[in-house]
Amino acid sequence: MKRHSNSSPSLSVASDPPLPVLTAVDPLPEAPPTQPPLYRQIKLALDVQAGDLMVVRRVDGAKPQPPQKMS
Repeated sequence: MKRHSNSSPSLSVASDPPLPVLTAVDPLPEAPPTQPPLYRQIKLALDVQAGDLMVVRRVDGAKPQPPQKMS
């Protein structure tokens, strides 16, 4: 009768590559003055189906625009 040893083979763990060194960068330049927004409020209604998306938009309380189908 043969006996099998229960020792498992040694596991080797691959080391991850070193992380890149982060350096300080110049801050972003100041944004130019902005214009007031064109709209105060935009409401979107979404109907999500398998593969299709229907979108209805209503701007500043006006009558809703016709639905648009997107794939």
